[in-house]
Amino acid sequence: MSEHEVKVPVRLLKDDGTLTEEGFARKMVFRYERDRIKASKLRIKEWDYYMILNPEKGYALCLTFSDLGFAGLFALAVADYRTGKAVQSDAIKLLTLHRTGLGPSPDDEYRLAFSEKGKFSFTFEKKGEERHITLSAPTFALPDGTVGLDADVTFTERKDSDRIAIATSWKENRKAFYLNQKSVAMTAASGWVKRGGISDDIKADRATLILDWGRGRWTRENTWYWSAASGYDDKGCPIGFNLGYGFSDRTPASENAFFEGGVMHKLGKLTFTFTDHMQNWHIADEEGRLDLTMRPVVPRISKTDLKLIVSDQKQIFGVFSGHVITDDGRRVEINDLMGFAEEVYNKW
Repeated sequence: MSEHEVKVPVRLLKDDGTLTEEGFARKMVFRYERDRIKASKLRIKEWDYYMILNPEKGYALCLTFSDLGFAGLFALAVADYRTGKAVQSDAIKLLTLHRTGLGPSPDDEYRLAFSEKGKFSFTFEKKGEERHITLSAPTFALPDGTVGLDADVTFTERKDSDRIAIATSWKENRKAFYLNQKSVAMTAASGWVKRGGISDDIKADRATLILDWGRGRWTRENTWYWSAASGYDDKGCPIGFNLGYGFSDRTPASENAFFEGGVMHKLGKLTFTFTDHMQNWHIADEEGRLDLTMRPVVPRISKTDLKLIVSDQKQIFGVFSGHVITDDGRRVEINDLMGFAEEVYNKW
């Protein structure tokens, strides 16, 4: 594997709008400054995406807070492993032009809030080593037919834990860039999720949290493949992975990594193989360190075609089994780890 690791803080963009240093990092060392991007605000994409995985009760809860310049897109989704169904509620605010409050670093202390009357409201708050999420959706219809979804949860992200951050550009336009950090397998500190009349203790259920924090100036059309999962191994150690490819020039670095107890083990190029989205997916890397099979359980599929804007999303939730070889040569077995894999095409 030949990838470039960025180890010291660096200004993300040069004066001409191209990346100062492309590569991956174990923390967000890239300093993002929106006003240095050489593009219209309509071309800039920013988002915070949280996914709570509850293995004991068999569901994933997803919250999206995004600002694409031409619109803010906010979403609440639940994938229910017991019914095999997923439901989603969306809200759109036009011409937000990056005034929604999304910040320049995932490590900053901040508070984001969104509310849509009659649908849902939620907040994201980062303070110290804690990420606090609240949610109220009293009319939200769940996959099992019950109504109402509320949450007040706190997860821990230790300052000394590794993340996977990446800054890459596109070959056809070096002023287009992808800046991203994934925080994987954050552990539950306290709180509850109430589904209909049932209240779940997220710490007792050993729920985990994944954060997808993204900023960038994208090209018009892209297809990507992304997979992430998190939970605990047989010894009670938090584990997870982030795997992805398909857009931007990944020659300098990939975002492929396995996490064990807050330590990242970097992986190189890999491929997702499947013949049907609801049949088993196989994920393997070129160096023989990763070999995973995902058994699909819940499809979350949507397609929007407004001609100028097109989104075709196939996100499949399932369980992963297989193994990974760590940087120090150990073989770690993965058994029924909860997560997802997706294939997404966007023209935006």
